[in-house]
Amino acid sequence: MKIKNNSKLSINDKLMLSLIEFLLFIYNFLINFLTKLFYVENKLPKNILVFRIGSIGDGICSIPAIMNIKENFPDSKVDILTSTGINKNSISLESFLNPIYFDNIINYDDKSFYQLIRLLRKNKYDLIIHLTQQGSGLLKSIRDIFFFRFLVGIKSGFGWNVSIINIFRKTQNKYVIFDDERTRLNNLLADKYNLTIFYTDKFSFSINQNDKNIVDDLYLKKIKNKNLQTIAIVIGAKRLSNRWPITYFKELIEEFSNTYNIIIIGGKDDISLARDLTHIPNTYSFCGLLTPLQSGLLFQKCLLTVANDTGPMHLSYAFGTPVVSIFSNRDYPYLWYPPLNNKNFVHRADDIQCSICLSESCFNDYLCMKKIRPSEVIASVYRLIKSND
Repeated sequence: MKIKNNSKLSINDKLMLSLIEFLLFIYNFLINFLTKLFYVENKLPKNILVFRIGSIGDGICSIPAIMNIKENFPDSKVDILTSTGINKNSISLESFLNPIYFDNIINYDDKSFYQLIRLLRKNKYDLIIHLTQQGSGLLKSIRDIFFFRFLVGIKSGFGWNVSIINIFRKTQNKYVIFDDERTRLNNLLADKYNLTIFYTDKFSFSINQNDKNIVDDLYLKKIKNKNLQTIAIVIGAKRLSNRWPITYFKELIEEFSNTYNIIIIGGKDDISLARDLTHIPNTYSFCGLLTPLQSGLLFQKCLLTVANDTGPMHLSYAFGTPVVSIFSNRDYPYLWYPPLNNKNFVHRADDIQCSICLSESCFNDYLCMKKIRPSEVIASVYRLIKSND
């Protein structure tokens, strides 16, 4: 656990941080004990199952780790077990990951519990690599350790880990520096199984010429002033609490629409939101018109992206387009940030009393998002533009 350099820690804070470190030690000691008790080491696996669930953002953040797994085991079969969970409209890994890094992707959303067990047992995996989601607790880890060993029958495995104690979320938010999800997953591979890390913030997608043609044709058809550079805007987000106010986006678009084309990228759920903005000159909506991969190709045509904390934000930097990202305070800082490599900017409000609510809904009038003023984001856009001159 990395602690911020703060010499003014109170006795109470020091005790709380010591308790968090102790609990993390106990939890992970138990996880490691169970893993060593029930699983055997296998340095030459032939049939690997990688477990990673979640939608676009979760999937993109796991791509460098999956690429590293395949590079470390080039002769092994690699299958990926995934799910998008309760959000059936989400897009999972099979829709965008380059197939050179896996053999099969098994999405268990449409399978019963017994169908899944039969399928996994039939495939006779000899190693399970559990790319645990950030914030996964002790009980879930123990459940999955037993599931893959005794119900699926896999004899070797690693990856289970607890990195957050949510009952002390205020203290962790204030003092703990978390790794971003891409780094955390790579560290699991390096620390738990001593794999070589070839890729950090590199991403590989399944792109074909037809996708490129669709994006090129649509861009040429919709954009009237081809002489202007383009800025992408992502106004939507899966959670309402992650959405910057649409009036703030309007102010930002009006600042740049006379000198840049503005394109709004999102899914079908964002069409109505975008409709209120397309009356602004040089502003165009591509919401609901493209697949996630095609949206990534569209980002590549843009100078930069301004985005909420959502899947397309991850698509933008993964396709090489810098991001000015806007984060709510519902979750811990850093976990889902874009690479902090001087190409991207992150905006997140300070001193929000209800920070780390971890709630799917907001009960405080979206205070944390409203506190991020348009002038702050506009200034970051100008800094990125200047850095590209």
